[in-house]
Amino acid sequence: MKKMLLLLLLFTVGCNFIKETNTIVRIANKVGKKNDCTIGVSTNVTNGYSKVTFTVQANSDDVFLPGKVLSEIVTEMKKKFINYDEYLVVNGAGTVVLAATDDQMDMVTQKKQIFEKQVRSVKSRRLSEFVPYFSPELAREAMSSPKLDSTLIGEHLRFSGFSFEVDDSVNEKVALLYSNGEQWLMMIYDQVKGNQVVSGIEFRGLEDNDQ
Repeated sequence: MKKMLLLLLLFTVGCNFIKETNTIVRIANKVGKKNDCTIGVSTNVTNGYSKVTFTVQANSDDVFLPGKVLSEIVTEMKKKFINYDEYLVVNGAGTVVLAATDDQMDMVTQKKQIFEKQVRSVKSRRLSEFVPYFSPELAREAMSSPKLDSTLIGEHLRFSGFSFEVDDSVNEKVALLYSNGEQWLMMIYDQVKGNQVVSGIEFRGLEDNDQ
């Protein structure tokens, strides 16, 4: 009887795992079509530790594409209450180009929400009014830039991906990219949940006459 119950339990777990994997595949296919790339899916659970690997093949050499597709896939997975301990993105050659834990993906989502809230609070959308959110070091550097007051954060910019970085002090950062193709804005935050301080910024093509 116990053996039969164990077999039934293993069968149920196996069916659920297959069903969950098929759901992830459908999500990846949808995201891949949206981003003009193909995405393969491989899932694995070992000793209770779950990992899903996405193989992204694209004609684009956009370094932020892995972060964009991973963010979109994980967002859809979480809507269906599917969570994995680790997410990997590999390229066509099998090289890992991005790795994130589930906590890190939650942190990325939070930083996106923080940035979008900060943008809404700056009515003129001028970068000079964004300075209160900057770290002291970045604020000093930014205030000496003549471009600051003539740069607008355009409403047309859309989230285009993220990457993880490490600065000279070995502090882990997350860089969020917002772009419309030719114009882009990159906001860099510490990888600390709840921290709303902008520790770095890069941009191109956001002058007034581009709006």
